[in-house]
Amino acid sequence: MPNIDPSDFPPNRPHIHPQDVEKVVEKLKLHLNGEVNEFECVYRIKGSNDKWRWILDKGKVVSSNAAGYPIRMTGAFKDIHQIKKPKAI
Repeated sequence: MPNIDPSDFPPNRPHIHPQDVEKVVEKLKLHLNGEVNEFECVYRIKGSNDKWRWILDKGKVVSSNAAGYPIRMTGAFKDIHQIKKPKAI
């Protein structure tokens, strides 16, 4: 993945929980390198109220340049906080 500054990867890095960044980076690299057909990852992201929310993030490269490097990706994420957060006993 040429010309990518690791501090800017993934693009939403400042919003990802610090404990989850490595997992997101590894799964995204697998997809961008063509090792898996789709990107899929569950991780925490900072919400508008500065609280962490669990999300399911899915995406797929939809176009590449002439050299075969991904240049465009599309996807969606879903808030799964209610099913992921620990239950009170």
